[in-house]
Amino acid sequence: MQVVDLQDSHEECEHKEPAPRLDPWRWHPHRPGSLYGVVYGHLHLEDGKLITTTRVRSHGSGWAQTRNTFYVLGSHDPSLR
Repeated sequence: MQVVDLQDSHEECEHKEPAPRLDPWRWHPHRPGSLYGVVYGHLHLEDGKLITTTRVRSHGSGWAQTRNTFYVLGSHDPSLR
């Protein structure tokens, strides 16, 4: 599991927390603003599970932040089904 210091993003945060990874991932075709991908390292989800996130609040190169979760993004795969 990768640990991400959220202070390196534009979000204000004073602690480090484990960040789940989506790899591969894509923007969800039917839920605008949400991601669709295979998750690893999530505290409550099984590794390798295909998930849809809640709406993304902010994102940058290699990361995305939803209301409750900061994700590290692996490879972008627009053909992921």
